[in-house]
Amino acid sequence: MRKKLLLSCAGLVTAGLISAITLAEKTESLTVPASAEKSLSAAPNLTKLGSNRSIPSRAPEGGYTAPVTFTPTQEQFDECLLIDGDGDGKTWQLNDGWLMSPYNMNAPIDHWCIFPAMNLEGGSYKVTYTYYTRFDLENFSLMLGQEASPEAMTMTVMERTGYSNNDAQTETQTVELSAGTWHFGLHAFSEKNKFNIFFRNIKLEKIDNSLPKSPELSLENYGMDGTLTVTIPTLNIGGETLTASSIDVNVTLDGAPLEGGQFSGAPGEVKTLAFTVPSSGLHVIEATATVDGKSSEPGKIERRFTKIQQIPTPMGYTFAPDDDEFSWCTVINANGDSNTWEICNSGFSEEGRLEDQALRYSYSYTKNADEWLILPAFEGGAAGARLLSFLASTKFNAEALEVCMAYEPTVEALSQNVIWSNTALNLGDVFVRQEAYFAVEADKQFYIAFHAISPANAAYLYVQHITVDVTDGSAPVAPSLSNPLFDGGDGTVTLTFPTLNIDGMTMDASTEIKVDVTLDGAPYGETLTGAPGEEVSLQFSDLTLAEHTVTATSYSFNANGEKIGGQVASLTFKCRISSSFAYQLPLDLDLNKESFDLCLVVDANEDGKTWENDTYANVFTYGYSRENEADDWIITPAIEVTEPGDYEIALTVSSKSASYTEEFEVMLGTAQTTAAMTIEVLPRTGILSTAWNRLDKTLRIDEPGRYYLGIHCVSAKDLYGLNVKKLEFKANKVTNESPAAVTDLAGDGLETGELTAELTFTFPAVTVEGTPLDAETALTATLTSSEESVTVDGKPGEAATARIACPAGVSTVSIVIASDKGESPAASVEVNCGLDRPTAPVVTGVTIAEDNMSAKIDYEAIITGVNGGHVNASNMSYFLFEWDEDDQDWYQVDVTDDLSMTYELAYADEPLSLITLGLQAYNGVNSGSSMTRFTLILGKPHVLPMEENFENGQIHFQPITLSSTVDDAYAPKWKLIDPAEVIPGVTSQAGGYSLYGHTTYNRGDSYIVLPKFSTENFTDAQIEFTSYHHPASCEMMLMAATHGMTRYTPIGTVEVPASTEGWKTFKFPLPEEFQGKKWVEARLYVNFADGSAATPLIDSYTIRSASQVGVEGISATLTEGTVTGERGAIIFTGFAEGENARVITPAGQTVATPVLSGVRTSVSLPSGIYIVTVGGNTCKVAVD
Repeated sequence: MRKKLLLSCAGLVTAGLISAITLAEKTESLTVPASAEKSLSAAPNLTKLGSNRSIPSRAPEGGYTAPVTFTPTQEQFDECLLIDGDGDGKTWQLNDGWLMSPYNMNAPIDHWCIFPAMNLEGGSYKVTYTYYTRFDLENFSLMLGQEASPEAMTMTVMERTGYSNNDAQTETQTVELSAGTWHFGLHAFSEKNKFNIFFRNIKLEKIDNSLPKSPELSLENYGMDGTLTVTIPTLNIGGETLTASSIDVNVTLDGAPLEGGQFSGAPGEVKTLAFTVPSSGLHVIEATATVDGKSSEPGKIERRFTKIQQIPTPMGYTFAPDDDEFSWCTVINANGDSNTWEICNSGFSEEGRLEDQALRYSYSYTKNADEWLILPAFEGGAAGARLLSFLASTKFNAEALEVCMAYEPTVEALSQNVIWSNTALNLGDVFVRQEAYFAVEADKQFYIAFHAISPANAAYLYVQHITVDVTDGSAPVAPSLSNPLFDGGDGTVTLTFPTLNIDGMTMDASTEIKVDVTLDGAPYGETLTGAPGEEVSLQFSDLTLAEHTVTATSYSFNANGEKIGGQVASLTFKCRISSSFAYQLPLDLDLNKESFDLCLVVDANEDGKTWENDTYANVFTYGYSRENEADDWIITPAIEVTEPGDYEIALTVSSKSASYTEEFEVMLGTAQTTAAMTIEVLPRTGILSTAWNRLDKTLRIDEPGRYYLGIHCVSAKDLYGLNVKKLEFKANKVTNESPAAVTDLAGDGLETGELTAELTFTFPAVTVEGTPLDAETALTATLTSSEESVTVDGKPGEAATARIACPAGVSTVSIVIASDKGESPAASVEVNCGLDRPTAPVVTGVTIAEDNMSAKIDYEAIITGVNGGHVNASNMSYFLFEWDEDDQDWYQVDVTDDLSMTYELAYADEPLSLITLGLQAYNGVNSGSSMTRFTLILGKPHVLPMEENFENGQIHFQPITLSSTVDDAYAPKWKLIDPAEVIPGVTSQAGGYSLYGHTTYNRGDSYIVLPKFSTENFTDAQIEFTSYHHPASCEMMLMAATHGMTRYTPIGTVEVPASTEGWKTFKFPLPEEFQGKKWVEARLYVNFADGSAATPLIDSYTIRSASQVGVEGISATLTEGTVTGERGAIIFTGFAEGENARVITPAGQTVATPVLSGVRTSVSLPSGIYIVTVGGNTCKVAVD
């Protein structure tokens, strides 16, 4: 079943200064303004004006009353006062049902959201709210104040500083408020470069006066211990004395029962409870009192418990860390960016973790990390070895970390002694134990520092569970790994056994040292045994041509046979191709990841910006440096040239941006070094196009041998980037007697979308030097794509056609003509194969049926794709969808391969409705076009008279719809409102509400499209409306259209007056062509020429026959029963069974003569005004 679309208009803010404009009323010689010109057959996009103005819990004098919940709805949010206190252009916003405060990367935020007024009685209230943050430490509060300003927010409901929790928390607080007006205020004041804060469901409700008051709580705490004093209440909230002899008390700590906190006592009795919290940080103690089954609101104390720091830190102490331990540390942001060490309780992996919180370094987009976190001083004690252990984790990318030790807590001292380092730390979102051994001097306190040195734009580094303790210093220090010598995947690494132990003493020559070796994280070979200083050559073979890491862990055994030590050395190296490797000609090389790994990259200016493989596009790419001109090489492996001759060398290149010219040169040399690049292939060349360009050069090579090709990027600084995707290197077989290149070459993919191209060309009739070829010369054309090669035989001057398989998308097909004298120069053509996604359908016309129950929709045939490709137009299907507002989804209603469709309503008497349709094209390969959305107003037109006064903030004749000539984002907004809220002192002359339009921009316009109505049996139908006539009103033009028309006809205009005239009614008789019609659509064009200063107000409108004015005098008094109008029906209730009734239109046409049932009788009718006669009485009834 089709469901109706209901779209609400957003609320608006009242304009400020009002300026005067001239006024005149004019109804003759009308011309539709250019901005308002619009064809009736165009497919419109209309928005339905909301049918109800629903403001819950409104007090008569304005403001909310308790209980009230700020969800917030869009209407509630529109009533809030938003203050951007820090001037960053951002503040609170409504985001998917949550109030959200955004962050500022460069400065602390100061964002206020002050809620609309609440008119409250004095007393106790309960405040409930839900909030969460993301991964950063945020500062925010919920306040109450008696005026809508930050200065008036004097009562703190809750406040959080340094808070992080991405799980939503719901909390309750109790507040005492005096009678009067109150406002909630949300205040976000986090430090710079944090993240977002979210709030919702802020609820205020009054507490029952008969409940006991909350127990009084007082707390003394020292370290992790607390002493709580609980005083049992003696009064209820209303101030009456509690008469019960015993009151039950329940005390909780962080939501769990506090030991000894469940007890009973007499009113006023005092109980003292001693307890210890399990961890440092913020803790919540709550206590409730229960008497005669009624429980108080909880008395609450929030208190931060802080560990007592041991100075210096003893050996064996573990830094979890918690908030206290983090406060003992020193954080140094050495590079001056906004990213440094912080403590967090979320965002890291559960796997391997031992603590609830961790130290975190978050990456900078632009700067390499240089961030220090220095732990507090550790006790000295006896000289000797110490063992540092900690858990580390990384997320998304590899990180770089150093751990340093010194006797002073300064960067200068700490940077001199690195005791642990890993510049490629990639732990895959798992916490892994790390260890570092070091020696200390006797009786000297020392400091440990974690130094984050990750490259720019890395990700996240986490550290937790940090411990330093005394260890056996006789164990060997780490061995050394050096001198990786490899040819291809075969080679050696030198391992040298250590000569010192951890205590720094030279080990006896007879000491037996053990070393375990790993390759890329896996054990490699047997355990090695050696003497101090001994060297061993580690042999490797058949390694992949990639980066590899070798580690060596040293240890020994003490006199008790216990394994001691475990210091690790690490060496990372890259295996490159074998010295015997060379590419063979002809070479047609895709420059992808596989070929990139074989090349040598040289960052000659050492700025960290150089050639890399673009893993998405799979091409070689050079980015850019903001500070330095490019000086970056990528040099291929050897290319074997076996004989002297001419060689064609070609590169396929593009710029990453059409706004920046990238420059490069191509050189050839006899070694894979920049110094050897001495033979110019392409001089310094600029490339601006983002399309692929094939640049070639024929080069004479006289000496056979191995050559290396180097691409040298020399772009200016701060551009965008260069891409290279293909290298071609082949012998040039073109001679003077070779055939010339083909002529008349053309080709493209097949329209049907097959991955095949069809090419046409003419065989050459002359040689390269222009000599005519013999007419009987046998020629062979070889067509080559990336998918296959095909040949076509022919004679000079013959026309030929050939088909060849090609990849989807744009690709190049080349053609070479061969004879017994040699090969022609290559010719090529770009082809586009496969099916493209169709462009969106273009609706060319919508023809509404005479009865307004159906519409014919016409649209253009789609013949091109969104990328200019083929769409197989002969196989195109057009789908019509209808939007279901309830399900928030599209449902198919028709499909055809014709260029028109008819949409029909399901039932003959369906009421007038706004229907949203979508047209989409498909060409058979799941490549549907985007949706073309448009709206129709179909259904049974309203019967005259229509008298709309917006009583009770409702629209009684539906639908009123809106559109504009400007984009939706800039279009004026309309809503029903008490006009006094816009212009003080102005009251509605009709139903208490007026239609109010407003824009925040300097221009705009609206069409107010009135519900369609029928003028059948009428010759004098007219439209009148009442608007507030003042200098800040808008110029308006009334237009109308009916079946058979292609354009709207101007009916009359209202101009802006020079002075305020108050409410004024404008009456416009409909021209003859609109009389006696099954449907007429009228719309009011409103021109906001003064932009945000314009304040149009429409109080009511009436559409009726001039003869229907007398309907107003009909009495609505009945001597028995009731007659009421509902949506689509008149309801008779309480009349005698069998009694007759008669329903007629104001024009005198009888439309129903029901016999009443005696209880309830329903008569279905279209919307409109009806005259009902029953039981000797007559009344007027409106049907929605």
